[in-house]
Amino acid sequence: SLPDKYDSTSRDKFWYQWWIKKNLFQDKGNMQRRADETESKESFTMLLPPPNVTGKLHVGHALTVAIQDSLVRWHRMKGERTQWIPGVDHAGIATQSVVERDLMKETRQDTVEAITKWKDKHRNIILEQLSHLGGSLDWSQLIFTLDNNHSEAVTEAFVQLYEKELIYRDLRFVNWSCHLKTALSDIEVDHDIVERSTKIAVPGLGESVTVGEMHTFHYPVADGQCSIPVATTRIETMLGDVAVAVHPDDDRYKNLHGKFVINPFNHRRLPIICDRELVDINKGCTGAVKITPAHDPIDYACSQRHNLPIIEILNEDGTMNDKCGCENFIAQHRFKVRNKIISELKEKGLYAECISYPSTVFRCSRSGDIIEPMLKPQWYIKCDTMSTRALNFVRDGLLNIVPRNYVNEWNRWLEDSRDWCISRQLCWGHEIPAWRLTVPDLEISDQQSWFIARSEREAYTKAKEFLQEKGYNSKFTLEKDIDVLDTWFSSALLPLSADGWPNNKRMNKYPLSVMETGADILYFWVARMVMLCSELTDGNDSPFPTVYLHPIVRDSRGRKMSKSLGNAIDPLHVINGVSLNTLQSALDKSSLPPSEIRTSKQQLSQAFPQGIAPCGADALRLTLLLYMKQGSGINLNINQLISNRNFCNKLWNAAKFATLYFLHQASPSNEMILLQELKSNSKYLSQLDLWMLSRLTVATEACTHGLQNFKMDLYAESLIRLVRNELCDVYIEFMKYSIIRDSSSESSYWSKCVLYHILSNILRLAHPAIPHITEELWHFLPNA
Repeated sequence: SLPDKYDSTSRDKFWYQWWIKKNLFQDKGNMQRRADETESKESFTMLLPPPNVTGKLHVGHALTVAIQDSLVRWHRMKGERTQWIPGVDHAGIATQSVVERDLMKETRQDTVEAITKWKDKHRNIILEQLSHLGGSLDWSQLIFTLDNNHSEAVTEAFVQLYEKELIYRDLRFVNWSCHLKTALSDIEVDHDIVERSTKIAVPGLGESVTVGEMHTFHYPVADGQCSIPVATTRIETMLGDVAVAVHPDDDRYKNLHGKFVINPFNHRRLPIICDRELVDINKGCTGAVKITPAHDPIDYACSQRHNLPIIEILNEDGTMNDKCGCENFIAQHRFKVRNKIISELKEKGLYAECISYPSTVFRCSRSGDIIEPMLKPQWYIKCDTMSTRALNFVRDGLLNIVPRNYVNEWNRWLEDSRDWCISRQLCWGHEIPAWRLTVPDLEISDQQSWFIARSEREAYTKAKEFLQEKGYNSKFTLEKDIDVLDTWFSSALLPLSADGWPNNKRMNKYPLSVMETGADILYFWVARMVMLCSELTDGNDSPFPTVYLHPIVRDSRGRKMSKSLGNAIDPLHVINGVSLNTLQSALDKSSLPPSEIRTSKQQLSQAFPQGIAPCGADALRLTLLLYMKQGSGINLNINQLISNRNFCNKLWNAAKFATLYFLHQASPSNEMILLQELKSNSKYLSQLDLWMLSRLTVATEACTHGLQNFKMDLYAESLIRLVRNELCDVYIEFMKYSIIRDSSSESSYWSKCVLYHILSNILRLAHPAIPHITEELWHFLPNA
């Protein structure tokens, strides 16, 4: 007999181990189990978006598992060949920043060793969390994005794209994170708009930085007779100024054309130049513009027009170098130097004013650091033709984006697509397969000095052939690029590498059946998969015909759940329960600043004043599926979790009632036979029986429609309505009186058969969403 209630704490784990033991998640295992059946020609292949190995999963990841596992189990139950491929992402910049922050390793080797240990620990935690969520993943196909097979795919992709002249190296302004000491792509930079003077925290500084201010100061003219007022939001960059530009028609400065101003700190003579392209006579505070070509792309363009020098005053960590020309500022943080410059300008009588000024502050999305534009040689991918192809896939119906409202966002990103900076100054990631040639007494351009190859031996051969063509036969050296590739470049190749590309020519898992993921990485990941995978294959097909995007799980303040914000909820805390004190104590072990810890603790006490009661994996999964109707954002509600835990209990009690009183008397050897018998004996069925059968039919159609069309909330709502409102609240309540009162009649027997048929079908309908409890009930169902 069934126990009084379902013990999710022990039984969830038992059933997962049982599924693994029976080899039910592998396509090969399913084929063996269906050896006596006709092999299905239909197949369903899906890739789990590999979670970053930066730490534990949060509820946002659980939403992905709930959706994908429901789809996979449904397709598997239909007899299709299913492959759900798990993976874990090395997450270069994210993982390295977390480990360096926690461990503060000094050398490259120390950092790599520390990150490897971190990876091993958190990878195991992630895999355990996925199993607790009930994910029916084919673990035999587990991918780690730094494994040899995937690394080979990354190298091959880089070489092929370079040979197609789609990858190139160039000296350009990059988004430089001084805290992480690496370049970032445009979409890794947040644009924070400030309307007035505002203080923000910057990592590694220890104090707040004021942004949204315009500083005006005076540059003394070299003859000592007057000065020119200049306004800037980045006053510390005056140490790298090389000129002051004015409009040639500005009467205020016509008498100063061709003269010089003196930098009051490094005493450089800066020419006063005329530039009608840069200076707008009708805009600006002063009509004069300071020119800092090494630290501003607009100023750089001006320097090229006027043949001005380029003086880079910042080290890669954001401290001043010796080129700033002022010994007192060398090796000091740029924002501390800002305050000192303002103070000394005031002492010199050269500081005019500071006003609030609406500004856009560019910040690193990983660290929160303020981005510095810096001139750096980097590797880039040309994106124009690939972006156009990706746009056409959607326009021509070869790629379907669900929900359709994300098509506009897809178009917006790709129509404005820029070349992608793919090199990163990190030690954790895929090494760039590029070697630089150094030859004594031979001048070669930077572009010619780089050799792209699949191995060092291949690079050596290419370099030797290049030099022989130039008639040079002396010794040379090759030095490998120490930079690594952007993690998104690696991740964009997963649909190919998961199928063994480039070695596997059969490609029996490519293209995938569907790509399901969060809407926030539509361009970060999805678009880049489409761009790179189509380019590296025949170019005619998308790596998947459908993209299904789910909303983002947010906290009660509307912020995206994130480990870096400290607002992430571990799904195991929902499954097993956790006290408020434990939730808050975990924050004390984090690397968040004290102010964020206090804010996060307050938020937790408001959202979960009593902690989180044990809800089990099934209740969590069902809750997350229901949340799909919320659109762009999901706010986790503890009351909804409790409600769905109660729903699972209600289904359990309904099955317990049925098995206890009826099913031992009405347990057919074959349900198809039962269905035929019900049809031939329909005259014995009551109006209530017929009504319940009709409700099952309606619910089955709704659930099927929901799963077919990626309407997971419709599927979950239809299931709950059938079980709670129709089976339990109506049908079983009437049965308690009618059948128990007259248990020996013919109609009573057939009502019991109806109940058996209803319950067995409900377990099938519910299994994709709540697999643990339905598996347990199925094994108690006679002859199931």
